[in-house]
Amino acid sequence: MGIGQSQLIQKPNWQGIWSSITYGEAVNGTVDIALPDNISGDFKAEALVHYKTKSIFHISDRLFLQFNGNTTNNVTSSSEDNYAYSTSITVQLKATNTLFRTFEYTATTVDISNGKISGTYRSTIPSDCGTFHLEKILN
Repeated sequence: MGIGQSQLIQKPNWQGIWSSITYGEAVNGTVDIALPDNISGDFKAEALVHYKTKSIFHISDRLFLQFNGNTTNNVTSSSEDNYAYSTSITVQLKATNTLFRTFEYTATTVDISNGKISGTYRSTIPSDCGTFHLEKILN
């Protein structure tokens, strides 16, 4: 999907923060994202990423991203003798532009019922990785 400078087409229903691990705590910002109400299978999402600092890679203070997303259900057991199973969801979002600049977000802590999603991101040009935390916007 695409990357550009624009406004969200859909109304954001999640908001949060992101922070770079590669470049330190000084490189961070906020994010507004429109996710489907039922996050499962393959889906599309839009995000407006806000930057606190400008650079040659981010000449604006925000970046519009259109993502292709998918979910994976993970089932694990605690031991061979223990039949207690836990289920978790992994959400992956990916956006690429014509300059091969990619953004990949992987949410490994997904608690939809309590309105919380968190995980890590990776991007190219510049090469960066970090963390993000989202909360559902209550209407």
